[in-house]
Amino acid sequence: MTFIKNKWKRLLLGLKKSWIKAMKQDIKKWRETQRKGMLKYQENLRKKRLAKLKAGTLYPKVVFRQGKKFPANKARKMIIKELDELWSLKVRGKCQCELCGRKGNIKSFDAHHIKGRSRLSTRWDLENGACLCKGCHRFKVHMDTLTASILIQKLKDKRGKMWYNELVEKANMITKYSIQDLENIKLLLTKTNEK
Repeated sequence: MTFIKNKWKRLLLGLKKSWIKAMKQDIKKWRETQRKGMLKYQENLRKKRLAKLKAGTLYPKVVFRQGKKFPANKARKMIIKELDELWSLKVRGKCQCELCGRKGNIKSFDAHHIKGRSRLSTRWDLENGACLCKGCHRFKVHMDTLTASILIQKLKDKRGKMWYNELVEKANMITKYSIQDLENIKLLLTKTNEK
């Protein structure tokens, strides 16, 4: 009986050893295929980077502004901020609320985008702006849709229905501005601010 038990133990041990050996070989093969796949992936990645480097699109372009070096994305953000300030200054320059008619100095007014700032085609268009006192802008137009529609109706009466239709059409256009385009818009806004 002990001989049979030992025989079974030896048989199981042998199976266990062969099974472990087979498993190790499978793991070795799997690792090898993974390594080859990774090498192929790295080679493709290297080729893509080399192609981008040759095309000049791998690293962000550098822009010179006011004698300083800036990455293109930072320079773009700076120009957009300047454009927003110029646009706001020009729209608030009317110094009279277009909703309630209140008059005052430029600091007591806000510039309101009729079509939102997310629409780049009309973001810095002076026709897309309305000068509102801070109270009307914050508590009426942005809080109440009825007041917003009243404002649009007043502006339609004042500026004409064609103005609003053209504004809607222009706002629905998809636009992407380059840094040079933004600089040109800035130049136009500064010229209109000087007048």
